Amino acid sequence: AAPAGDVPAAQQQQGAIAAAPRAAPAPGGATRRRATTQEEATRALASANIPDTFRKQKLRACMRCYLIKSSEQFYDQGCENCPFLHLEGDLTQVHDCTTTAFSGLLAITKPTETWAGKWVRVSHQKPGVYALSVTGALPEEIAQQVRDAGVRYEPREV
Repeated sequence: AAPAGDVPAAQQQQGAIAAAPRAAPAPGGATRRRATTQEEATRALASANIPDTFRKQKLRACMRCYLIKSSEQFYDQGCENCPFLHLEGDLTQVHDCTTTAFSGLLAITKPTETWAGKWVRVSHQKPGVYALSVTGALPEEIAQQVRDAGVRYEPREV
């Protein structure tokens, strides 16, 4: 391939990109680190709680941790961040503790390593898809049960 400076202007305008020469990796260093990082990302993604649909009318966000899943997933699996809400198998509890009134989506595979996870305050949660903001709060009796269990809960309505 020709160096980037030698690519005719017509090819550059059509979106053709010349391959830039790569620097040789440090002996046993950069290539191994890149492979390890890719393996870690693959493991994190495999454990992520990803919604099985992205149709807005089927998605719900947990009102405590902002994790987004379908109502069926909350019913079948509960909320991985909030097991004390006891959502599995209880449709009433799913509807009381989750909401469709949320905005924004943020997919995070490594919550502890990203500034976005800290910004949305999910850095101590499991990998998954999170709402940027949620409208609503847990019903007071459920919020009190959460606090009684020793779990911090502060509604973050916007």
